[in-house]
Amino acid sequence: MFRMRVHFIAIGGSRIGIAGSYGKTAIAAMIMHVLRKQEIKFGYVVGSETDGFENIAVLNSIVRDHMNVFPTFENYIEQFRIFTEKISSGGSLIYFDDDIEAKKIALASRDNIRKIPFRVHGYFQNKTGFYAATHNRVVPVKIFGEQNMQNLSAAREVCIETGIAEDDFYEAIKSFKGI
Repeated sequence: MFRMRVHFIAIGGSRIGIAGSYGKTAIAAMIMHVLRKQEIKFGYVVGSETDGFENIAVLNSIVRDHMNVFPTFENYIEQFRIFTEKISSGGSLIYFDDDIEAKKIALASRDNIRKIPFRVHGYFQNKTGFYAATHNRVVPVKIFGEQNMQNLSAAREVCIETGIAEDDFYEAIKSFKGI
């Protein structure tokens, strides 16, 4: 039985499930902000337990958490493995490549799903503000810090996977104020 808190967003026939020890709410909020800016209708459930499946799944950082529910770290890790088993055939798993446990789980998951790694998004700060940066763009953002840039990177991958253009993602994320 799967007993992990997951945030879900539904867009048309696709569902997005977001799991991890932290960052779930921020990633979901960023995705929903972009969808709203793109005028794409969606539904969501934040903080649910599920026996369902996902077309797109996000696996963020995994650290020892919920010791009152999961008596061992191995039992906690098993919940994320079960989460990846629920991804529908042909679906996608977007995972944080710099987290050892998330990467191990992703690489061990089934071969009939796409595995998309992400890392902390490039960024810098100066006296004029905080910026998300890539090799060909600099985007002023209203959020700051490495954790937010990690979450932004996950949200970006989800949005691209759902068909939102990269330019549209960055235009929308400029006005995201955080959670």
